[in-house]
Amino acid sequence: MNAEREAFIETRAQEVDLPVRFTVVYQDLERDADIGTQYAKRVAGPSSAMHSQNEATFDLPLMLTAAEAKGIALRQLHSAWLERTGYEWRLPWTHVDLEPADVVQVALDDGTLLNVRLLETELGANLELAWKTVLEESSSYTVTAVPGGGLNYLPQVDPVSSEARLFLLDTPLIRDSDDAGRAATGHYWAAGAYFDPPWRGAVLFSSDDGAVYVAADETLDAVAWGVARTALPDTDLPFQTDLTSQLHLTMVSGSLASVSNLEMLNGANLAALIRADGNAELIQFQDIALSLGVYTLTTLLRGRRGTEVFTSGHAVGDLFVLLAGAGVTRRPLGLDRLGDTLHYRAVGRGGELRDARTAQLTLAGNDLKPYAPAQLEAIGSWGSNITLSWQRRTRVGGELIDGTGEVPLAEDSEEYELEILDGPGGAVLRTETGITTTSFTYTSGMQSADFGGAQTELSFVVYQISAQVGRGFPGERTVEILP
Repeated sequence: MNAEREAFIETRAQEVDLPVRFTVVYQDLERDADIGTQYAKRVAGPSSAMHSQNEATFDLPLMLTAAEAKGIALRQLHSAWLERTGYEWRLPWTHVDLEPADVVQVALDDGTLLNVRLLETELGANLELAWKTVLEESSSYTVTAVPGGGLNYLPQVDPVSSEARLFLLDTPLIRDSDDAGRAATGHYWAAGAYFDPPWRGAVLFSSDDGAVYVAADETLDAVAWGVARTALPDTDLPFQTDLTSQLHLTMVSGSLASVSNLEMLNGANLAALIRADGNAELIQFQDIALSLGVYTLTTLLRGRRGTEVFTSGHAVGDLFVLLAGAGVTRRPLGLDRLGDTLHYRAVGRGGELRDARTAQLTLAGNDLKPYAPAQLEAIGSWGSNITLSWQRRTRVGGELIDGTGEVPLAEDSEEYELEILDGPGGAVLRTETGITTTSFTYTSGMQSADFGGAQTELSFVVYQISAQVGRGFPGERTVEILP
């Protein structure tokens, strides 16, 4: 561009206004985001190259390496001195296409070529352009930065957590608030530490094929857990306080405490006792005694939240998980996942995914299964019609309501299936479906077809039906029948 016959004004900043030292404050990427500083300084002695004592600091809230920060300091320092000379120009409107930050070359009458960068451009009323520029030197952007080393830096090492113990619970709903209105299913999960080391939380990884895992959830709360030293006895009366059974435990992590009877009845000390087949009975306990590291639990409530069907089959080695607190997390899943086998790993913070154990869970939808019907009765004599009756229960909203109102259905519709057995736990002789009331008439013709002759007792099973998972938990009873 030819600037012939165009006047310009040259200005030069005073040295005392320019920095002798330029410092960059930043977050050091190589030192766990520790605050770092790098600086560049002009020669001030023994033979001074300039006469300035001014210092400038540039605080950058960025993650940088030391070399990057040093390079910024060098460029800022050199640019400040290089751009101390500024030029103001008056030009015709033909150069209106140029904008601030553009670099142009200006030729003076004496043959001098100036490389300048536009800082400001204004268009006057007479279409005359006014520019403000500074000298531009591309070499100032190419610097070799050798950063100074930090002193007395101690890297922050996150302590590795102990191996996390994963618990998967495909149980009925532990809390009514977890109900999704039958639009979804799911299961609970929790993680526990080993021998109470410092706990930093755990991350749950899931996989559909057991090969590729992705992070699915996390927890910062470890549950208290242990192992049964004795088998919890079977019970035929899960709806009464068990004053005779005892459960002896060795706690691996965490501790237990006694509560009052009222606190227990209000939901305190809820725990899962997980059998070898993965099914869990939910229990509550009132009293504990600790001797030589062994906890003894007494005054028990058995088969809580519809798990009375799992009160038998306990053995030494059953896992005990205290469900109090925030450590038990609900993992919702779509209804299309019912029947799928899920693969999980729980990794303690600081641990490695490859070191975690794999746990599997085949989703049975126990949270959607209606509770087993109760109060099964048979009225009548053999050879005449026998009326079989029962009372339904609900998965959600079954708290005491002082004898008023009606227990909610919590299902799409009320439906039952009934099976006649050839004895307690025996083969199925008859199946009746589509029953919509809480009773069924077992006619004399059905009796003759099923047994041929008179019987002294009758065994039958009743299921409430869910539109999502089919049969709920079974309610079974054997009753005496008059001849």
